[in-house]
Amino acid sequence: MPKLLKIAGISLGLILAAEVGAGYLNFQRGSERGLGLKWLADRVLSQLDSPDQRVISLNAVYEPRSTELRQVLKRSYAAEFDAFMQTARERSCALAMLYIPTDPSFSDAREFYANLANRADIPFIDMEPIKQNFGPELLYLTPGDTHPSRLLGHLTANVVAKHVRNTEVVSCKSDNSAEKSLIGPWVKSLSEIRETAKGLAFRFTSDAFGFRTTGIQTDKETAPSILLIGDSFTYGTSLADQDTWPASLQNRLPQYQVFNAGVGGISIVRQHEILKKATPDTRADLVILQVNETDLQGLLPAYWTEMKRPPVHSEEIAGFFPDN
Repeated sequence: MPKLLKIAGISLGLILAAEVGAGYLNFQRGSERGLGLKWLADRVLSQLDSPDQRVISLNAVYEPRSTELRQVLKRSYAAEFDAFMQTARERSCALAMLYIPTDPSFSDAREFYANLANRADIPFIDMEPIKQNFGPELLYLTPGDTHPSRLLGHLTANVVAKHVRNTEVVSCKSDNSAEKSLIGPWVKSLSEIRETAKGLAFRFTSDAFGFRTTGIQTDKETAPSILLIGDSFTYGTSLADQDTWPASLQNRLPQYQVFNAGVGGISIVRQHEILKKATPDTRADLVILQVNETDLQGLLPAYWTEMKRPPVHSEEIAGFFPDN
């Protein structure tokens, strides 16, 4: 028996060594050289990290028995959205809401966001109809990753570009030379390989302003600016820089500055923080807030550690979960 255990232990060790070694070597090649140790550390820490019991799945948020919790989340989101809109109106010249559905999508969420946009009197750009023409296997990175595919990114860019052209967004900034550029949520001029929860690697590059790059040129500072705020659907998880929908939008609208302020795994509270950080000394000509079903899920207690403060109605929300 001890001999069998020893053989099993050696075999397991060899398998683990092969996996770790292959991953390490992959990140040591070419421009990725030096990231192998970081990848290995992240891999180990992700295995040691325990799941937060105060978060439930996206499907569970929208199932019938979660109706009461969903109503609290909606009230909290609406209050946070009002605060976001107040700041956005002070720091931008035009606003719009972009709905990119998840897979599967939930009509309850779409109706909720459409009503919010209508109440705020801002355009509601709806990507739900696109699902009638394309299956989820084309629009999402299924089955390994349910984020938008490159195709959905291009389709989204087409729809948003049409909205921008139809509304004739123009620069509303003053000629004040002291006015500064927008400020992004990331470290400036960063280039690194990032990995999703499914083990899919992609390159992330930030521009000179601290936004995920869209191919913008720093000599275009006088062009009208479009600030895109959203979650991983805007950030472009698992996609190369040039394949995100903000980068595709920049290609379609070369006369504009398109800034990708998307950050994965966040909702309206942190998006408000990003808006305030992006526009302390200047205004954006157009702010587009991207939403989807996960924004309600993003108000659950498990995400509060990523916020400067918990959302409105946090005590009500926490009441649905046992104390840890």
